[in-house]
Amino acid sequence: MTTSKNEQTGNAVVDSATGAGEASIAAGQTGFDFPALPPELRNVLYELQVRPPTTVIKLYPPRATDSPTPAPALAFASHEIGRESMPLLYQNVALVLRPQPDFVVVTFPRSLLRAMPSFARYVNTLEVEFVFRAPRLEETGNATILNVQMKFEMDSKKVFKMTATADDPMTEDDREKILKSAEKMAADVKALLLGYLKEDAVLGKKLVEAEGGLVFTWTKWVNPSSP
Repeated sequence: MTTSKNEQTGNAVVDSATGAGEASIAAGQTGFDFPALPPELRNVLYELQVRPPTTVIKLYPPRATDSPTPAPALAFASHEIGRESMPLLYQNVALVLRPQPDFVVVTFPRSLLRAMPSFARYVNTLEVEFVFRAPRLEETGNATILNVQMKFEMDSKKVFKMTATADDPMTEDDREKILKSAEKMAADVKALLLGYLKEDAVLGKKLVEAEGGLVFTWTKWVNPSSP
């Protein structure tokens, strides 16, 4: 499986010089009126550019050193062409949004939306990972602050779920604090992402949440103050 890492905002970047030529033709610069073609013929041309199953990994927040992901120029030739071509061009893409190493959010992570590429609503599967700071824990003896790993996953059938993992602080009070914090963050992130995804009417009708709500897993925690 081909993996392309670290897309920034480079939706207009093309695979090759051939892609630039396609954009020129689609935009009518050679006198060829692509939108005037029958819809059936346009769809045939779109299908010819459909990517094989591909995983695109995008790290956020973006950095100047990130490399843009190649994208079909045809999809960005015009708003009309993009609207009808993207669902076909990106139907085999698995999109993964992942935080930069050591990037931890403290409050509601709106940076997730800024990291979303324009084709995110049309991908086959979507996975959004993030890390947030858990509340300060008083029962551990040293008020250690733990990080919670959280993930939003949408499969090819458009069923989504949210999972979270954190080190077990080993006391009921601290577990309750972390769980409450995680549930609130999960609700905020779910509302944010669903609001974004449902802007595509077709996808909005398909989205279904998996049963059970947030799935939380405790992992073994070693108190750093222990000898």
